[in-house]
Amino acid sequence: MRPVSRKYFDRILRHHLQVGLSAGTLPPAGLLQVAEIIGHADWQPELLDWRCALAAMLAELPAAMLTPQAVSALLHTSADWADFDEIAQSWFEDDEHVARVVADIGGRQGAQSVDHVLAEILAPRREKWAAYFLGTALWLREAPEDSLWRGFVILAQALASGRDLADISVMPVIAARTVAVLSNAPALRTEPATAGKRRRNRPTRRADRRQPQ
Repeated sequence: MRPVSRKYFDRILRHHLQVGLSAGTLPPAGLLQVAEIIGHADWQPELLDWRCALAAMLAELPAAMLTPQAVSALLHTSADWADFDEIAQSWFEDDEHVARVVADIGGRQGAQSVDHVLAEILAPRREKWAAYFLGTALWLREAPEDSLWRGFVILAQALASGRDLADISVMPVIAARTVAVLSNAPALRTEPATAGKRRRNRPTRRADRRQPQ
């Protein structure tokens, strides 16, 4: 758990209230009690415009981080973030369509399966992951000493701008985890052959099936 500011808390809660209402889900009754305890909580549902937030956060980054060479280097090493926090264990896709795609490839793990999931699942959902990683950046920025948020801003921008997923090393990791979870195999932290030198595979704990919103 990381401490966050009241401003951040209110902003994210309003966003998820709207997400829930859009899905036909009413807020839990206990939320009113929380509002009474902390006081001055006027939570009106309001979606967070992640594109506006992304533009604002990009403007905060030093120019040296935004050169083509710096961006490429950061994206090449983004697979290292796949274990940065327990929340990363939920970085995979899991729904009926994904299950069919994984079933079609026989649940086999390997570079070919990863490429298939990248093309069929993750590429069409790149904006979902861009918004998710932007949210991660907002959360990480709450800790003043944590500079990793800047990398997640660049990652979100790369996804939003249509960059080839093969250039973003964390995305093949997400694809591999998706195949592993949907085939009930151990989710491995893997790196695609296209990303250069192969790193060691390290088993991760089976994640509960939380999904980015």
